[in-house]
Amino acid sequence: MKKSCVLSILLLFILQSLVAQNVGIGTTIPGYKLDIVGRMRLQAGTINNVFTSAGTWHTDYRTNTDIAFIGMADSVNYGFWGSRPNVGWQFYFDARYGNIGLGRKPSSGATRLTLDHPDGAAIAMYSNGGYNGGFQATDSTLEIMSSYSGFCVGDCPPAGNIVFWPPPTCVGIGCIGSATPGRIGMYNNSPKSRVHIVAGTGTTGVLISGSSATLPATGYMLNVDGKIICEELKVQLNSAWPDYVFDAKYNLTNLDELEAQVKRDGHLPGILSAGKVESDGGVEVGEMQRKMLEKIEELYLYVFELNKENKALKAEMAKKGKRR
Repeated sequence: MKKSCVLSILLLFILQSLVAQNVGIGTTIPGYKLDIVGRMRLQAGTINNVFTSAGTWHTDYRTNTDIAFIGMADSVNYGFWGSRPNVGWQFYFDARYGNIGLGRKPSSGATRLTLDHPDGAAIAMYSNGGYNGGFQATDSTLEIMSSYSGFCVGDCPPAGNIVFWPPPTCVGIGCIGSATPGRIGMYNNSPKSRVHIVAGTGTTGVLISGSSATLPATGYMLNVDGKIICEELKVQLNSAWPDYVFDAKYNLTNLDELEAQVKRDGHLPGILSAGKVESDGGVEVGEMQRKMLEKIEELYLYVFELNKENKALKAEMAKKGKRR
C-alpha cells in the first residue's frame, strides 16, 4: 500500500512536470522552472577542494557558454567569477567582516571596500545617465576627476567650501589631474592663486592654531595663534609715509610742550598707550612703523635745532674769549 502511494505521488509529480514544465519544491503551483518555498542549501562537491565549491553557473544567452560563476570563492568569501582572461573573481563579499572587494579579496580588518583591476582601480559617478566624474587610482597617483571645469565640495553651485579649479596647463609634480594646476578656492568659485579665500564682512578668513578651542578675532583675514617666521615681510600702507615731517610747513611741537604732554599722558603724542594696546589686543605693525619713523624724524629735527644752538653758544663763547 505504501509503495503504491509513493509511486502514485511520484507519477503525479512527473506528469505535472511534463505538462506544466515547472517544478515546485514546497509548493504545488510552481510559477517558474524551479520554484522553491523555504531555504535552499548548496554544498561543496568535495571537501577542501575550492574548485568544487558551492555555487551556480550562468551562461551567455547568445552562445550558451559558461560566462559567470556565482558562489563561494573560498572558505569565507562569496563572489562572482567572470570568464574574462586575467580577471577571474571580480567580486568578493567577506562573510566574516562584511568587507567587499572588487577585483581583489578584501582585507580582514576595517577596510570596507577594496578596489583592484588590471586597467586601474576607479569609481565612476553618473547623474541621469550622464557621466559626472569619479575617482581613479593609478600606479603613482590618486586622481579626482570631473567632467566639468573644476571639483567642488560643499553647496555647489555656487561654490561651497572647497573648489579645485584647473585652468591653465601644468605638467609634472604639484599638478592635480594629468595636465592642470591645482587651485583651491574657499567661498570662491574662481580662485586667482593656489589658495584663494574670500571671507565675508566681519568673518575670519584663516585661523592657524594649535588648539581647537582658540577663538579667532573677527574682522581679520588671517589669525595666527603663535609665532610667525619669514625671510621678508612687506606691509603696504594706504596712509602717507612720514617724509612730511621734513617739510618746512610741518608744525613741530615745542620741547617744553612735549615734555608737559609726556608727563601728563605717560606716552608720546600720537603713540598708543599701554592700556590702549592691551584693550585692542595688540598693535598694527604697519601703522606702528609709520608712527615710529615719524617720531624718529621729529627727533632729528630736535637734534638739528640743538646742534644750531650748540654752534651758536660755541661762537658766542669764542667771541667772549677774544675780548679777554
